[in-house]
Amino acid sequence: MDAMHFKWLRKLIKMGSEISSILKNCEAIKFGHFKLTSGKESSYYIDLRAILAFPEERRKLAKAYVKIIEERIGEIDCIVGIPTSGLAIASIVAHEMNKPLTYVRLDARKHGLMRGIEGFSSGGRAVIVDDVATTGGSILRAARILRKHGFEVKHAVVAVDREEGAHENLAREGIKLLAMAKISEILRELKEEKGS
Repeated sequence: MDAMHFKWLRKLIKMGSEISSILKNCEAIKFGHFKLTSGKESSYYIDLRAILAFPEERRKLAKAYVKIIEERIGEIDCIVGIPTSGLAIASIVAHEMNKPLTYVRLDARKHGLMRGIEGFSSGGRAVIVDDVATTGGSILRAARILRKHGFEVKHAVVAVDREEGAHENLAREGIKLLAMAKISEILRELKEEKGS
């Protein structure tokens, strides 16, 4: 590994710790019995919509997304959000970066204009912004719709990777998943805090 990679790795470790702190401060991680978008069942749920009520944490999270996009991806033409949690976050990130926003309708509309995408629709280099990745299914569906509309999709950025296959599933479709934190790190930090 070169010095630049180590520098980024140190930033990522710090970012993961910040994400853990944000989740804790906003009470965005819940424990119990939950069914996820992927259909899987889980003993915990991450609800980043909770940050909408916390301006300081919302600002920190947006800046973390911007940092990853600028430093790891580079030049892009638009930010793409996936309803519902991903759309709120993508909107804030697009605003911070002064970039157009697109959102993908994962389920076809049967009324109105019946579009698959809304907002910026001119194609170009798009980065998908979502809150959490589990299997990557929602991100893959969004990427396929975007590609049909002329967008180039090579990256997706999430706050938390649940480490349940998203990274590998997206890589098979030519999409690099960039996560600020892994759930194993977050749960370890929460356990350490509880033990102290």
